Amino acid sequence: MSDATYQLNIYRKQGGDALIVDDGGYIAVPVVSETTAANASNFGMSILKATGGTVKTYGLDTPEQGCVKHIQAVVAAATGFICVGASGITINYNGTAEQYLKFAGDGGVTLVADTTASYVVVAEASTGSIATSTSGTS
Repeated sequence: MSDATYQLNIYRKQGGDALIVDDGGYIAVPVVSETTAANASNFGMSILKATGGTVKTYGLDTPEQGCVKHIQAVVAAATGFICVGASGITINYNGTAEQYLKFAGDGGVTLVADTTASYVVVAEASTGSIATSTSGTS
């Protein structure tokens, strides 16, 4: 016998083409903090760090169309910066498409994979500068 007072807060819409989150429900999003050069997954949130005036380059996994990716860059010195991207992937930012995003200072972006080979920056916040780059080292 089922309990009629029990209501799901998250459920799949009939037909299976949408996931519904009602009041009181939530979806857990993985957060990964990276301090070494590694690949940032193509979903969830990655916190990328550069310390002591260093240059850190982080790879970005191949996009899955429709995926949302949040990147928070923490640059601990005025002379350091972080590049994130990968060969064969483009990141569209302010009308320019390049292989890398360069963070000179702390900042964050939200990316949406518009194809299986490109991301689009849909939101940003920065205390430094964010720009596109053809290189992961400059």
